[in-house]
Amino acid sequence: MKILLIFFTFYLISAKVGVSRVSGYSGGGLMIKCEHPQYKTKPKYICKESDGCSERKSPGVQDEWMENGDVSLYDDTRAGVLMVFFRELKAADAGTYRCGVNVSLYHESFTELQLNFQTR
Repeated sequence: MKILLIFFTFYLISAKVGVSRVSGYSGGGLMIKCEHPQYKTKPKYICKESDGCSERKSPGVQDEWMENGDVSLYDDTRAGVLMVFFRELKAADAGTYRCGVNVSLYHESFTELQLNFQTR
């Protein structure tokens, strides 16, 4: 019973604030801007929901472009924006992502992002 209660509690403190849809083309690049102006200096991330968001990509540092696997990220603390640049898109990149911010140890806020893949 305690395990169920803990899971339910975590579910309540993860707040989805919106849904966006974007499209990309095979081999192309795609820039995504995730806005969280109320949490300018809080750490931001992006992750793919199909893997349970087990691999969160974050810049690691703020106000600098950083590469993290197949994406580059920039956490702009003046605007409260995480910019994500996908390079060389492929069909496997399509899916639902969370673009979020860790508000506190037990609270996060995120926007759901639907990335569609198109062939030319």
